[in-house]
Amino acid sequence: MTIETILFTEGEVAVIHKKKVLAFVLGTFMLGGCVSTSVEDTAINSQLITEVYIGEHHYPENFVQQLHTNLQYFQDGVGVDPQSGMPFDFIRVMDNGDIEPRPAVNSTTVGLYLNVLTEMERAGSNEARKRIGEVLTQLENAPKWNGLFIWMYKLSEGELALDSRSVASAVDAANLISSLAAVSGAYWQHDDPVLAQLSQRADALINQSKEGWYGLYERDTGTRDLLRAAWQDTGDGQPGYVKYLIDRKANESRLAPLWAAVLTHSDEMPIPEGVFTNMGLYTGEYVTRDGEVINPMLTWNGAYFQGMLPSVWFDEKSMVPTPKMFDDMARVQVEYSAQFGIPFLSSSSTVDSRYSEYGVDGMAEAYQRGRRSFQEPVGTPHATALYAMKNRDHAVELLLDVEARYPQIVSPAGWFDAVNEKGEVADKIIGLDQGMFAASFFADTIRTDVENYIKQAHGEKAWQLVERLYSQFESNGTLIREEEA
Repeated sequence: MTIETILFTEGEVAVIHKKKVLAFVLGTFMLGGCVSTSVEDTAINSQLITEVYIGEHHYPENFVQQLHTNLQYFQDGVGVDPQSGMPFDFIRVMDNGDIEPRPAVNSTTVGLYLNVLTEMERAGSNEARKRIGEVLTQLENAPKWNGLFIWMYKLSEGELALDSRSVASAVDAANLISSLAAVSGAYWQHDDPVLAQLSQRADALINQSKEGWYGLYERDTGTRDLLRAAWQDTGDGQPGYVKYLIDRKANESRLAPLWAAVLTHSDEMPIPEGVFTNMGLYTGEYVTRDGEVINPMLTWNGAYFQGMLPSVWFDEKSMVPTPKMFDDMARVQVEYSAQFGIPFLSSSSTVDSRYSEYGVDGMAEAYQRGRRSFQEPVGTPHATALYAMKNRDHAVELLLDVEARYPQIVSPAGWFDAVNEKGEVADKIIGLDQGMFAASFFADTIRTDVENYIKQAHGEKAWQLVERLYSQFESNGTLIREEEA
């Protein structure tokens, strides 16, 4: 699609374009290296989403076109499978414009896609309204472990199915539940009965997860009341729990123990608050270029998304006792990215389209504890976009600088996932990262919807529990890496 301009008229977004769909969508598109039939022929419904837009107020004034471009990942036939209506794990945009998707579905990405669809529906999209129901149907029919969603599904004949290896990941299940909570909160007791029914369906999926949370928690393990990280079936006939626990507040997995405590809080034997409060949290000591000593929150590898993704759904900075550690974490990223003229560092594609857990040493717990560094001058746009939840104007300024330096990062399907200091870019666009990119610009709305859901569906005491958990979101100490002799 060749976009000429975007006009805001009477509160609605009107997109003026020359063609209805991207040329490579109207023709044949590549699925796992094989040419499939056209998008129209494979679609399960006649209401294709060929334009993705959200409410006018979500677009920064000087970033309208750029945000619009990145939203287009969620078009049918681009980053979304038109047969199932589910977002791909990632796509590759080839030199000739063909799209080669990975026909797998990341459960966290599904949740963020639902959040995009909700904002589309609020902006007047009937297609998004219908698609929310279709996505919920897919989730209702999807294989689960004790009500918890599987981390990665494969697509089989337009439906979510299990691969040979199944992992019920606590972090991804919690992320999807957070997004479902936003959907339910957005339409709770809505005047429109169709939308109100969507709310109840999302609520039912959330409540079905309780058995899974009890399954990941075992009272007599002597492990400081921490939650197991996952259950898995590797196909060897011996399914079971992974060995590691969720034990760090600063990493993206922190919402799993939060939901485990919230969803069971009124039960006779609830999962204790300790699954959240007993997690560790450490800050570092970092000297800025102007000589100021700051104390950033340390994520494990120094990846920015690890510290910021949960803030898409909860206004964490306003609830924690020391919000400055979030500010300091961003300052470390700003200084490193400015040094090389790249976006923030976070887990992302490499420039040769593999994958790496990039992070900045100054905010990496593993590095401060003497382990290997994941710091390389390869940045990812979605990480800088996450910074918009803290400082939108500065984040937009940094993103515009990236675009000006490396115009090759822009594709019609969104910005490519990684760029290095030489200007080399990946050909991969990752659905999870595009979801984070988009949600960063309407996170305030998502958070309001999640809060509304918890209060309405689970009561004021449940929300007070959330606030109580975050009131204990404090550092257990400062780590300083010793210089090697």
